[in-house]
Amino acid sequence: MGVLIFAIGSGGSDSRELQKVSHKPSFAMYSSRFSDLPVLEQELQSFIETVILDVTQKFPTRPAQSQGPRKDIVFLVDGSDGVGREFAIIQEFIRRVVESLNVGENKIRIGVVQYGDSAQAEMHLNTYATKEAVLNGIREMRQLGGRKRNLGQALQFLSQNVMIPAQGSRKQEGVPQFAIIVSSRPSTDEVSREAFSLKQSGVITFSIGTREINPTELRVVSYVPKYSFTVDDLPGLYTVQESLINTLTELSDEDIARLRPEFPTYG
Repeated sequence: MGVLIFAIGSGGSDSRELQKVSHKPSFAMYSSRFSDLPVLEQELQSFIETVILDVTQKFPTRPAQSQGPRKDIVFLVDGSDGVGREFAIIQEFIRRVVESLNVGENKIRIGVVQYGDSAQAEMHLNTYATKEAVLNGIREMRQLGGRKRNLGQALQFLSQNVMIPAQGSRKQEGVPQFAIIVSSRPSTDEVSREAFSLKQSGVITFSIGTREINPTELRVVSYVPKYSFTVDDLPGLYTVQESLINTLTELSDEDIARLRPEFPTYG
């Protein structure tokens, strides 16, 4: 697993056992009494410094500016009248996901868009530079409203007005693009064309919806079928939270390259 083991024994310790436990026999140290352990401090420090120097020379440290995997993630959430007071549940869901991510200007960027009759950007990918500011922005969101749930129009808005360089998207730098769509009920407009257009542009989409939505719609909106999630109702969003977070944090560039959604041809 890559764990480097140093073994230190005292008293009645078996020296052969110590050597077996250690990464190599020379990393096993022995002191006749526990009170004499400080005597081994310099020897242990010398071992560790030697190992660190060796590893550093073989595997140079990455440039500091990378600060871990970079991702651009936009939440596209239902803010229509039909959501009602449960909009606060959607806010809390976004907050919990963001809280678990390594958010920062040169790390993971967060955007949020609401949709109803139309779509509205609550924050662009370059609106806030710190996790604290993003969380405050989520907390201050107010429900958009609207009698319709025009998800198709919202997906087009996302593609043309949010996931673009001017609004903080780093797609041209090779940074993976993600959209997390949360729906309370079926879309009131057609979603297929805009969903496939967004996916063809390289955006990895996740779709989360209640049981009132036809599973086909959720699968069409998601990048691949396994990225569609069904919950009983909006309070049930917490049931998919861990799975979503794990996928977002563990999905590598190689994994993304292996994903092969099927794109239909429109006349």
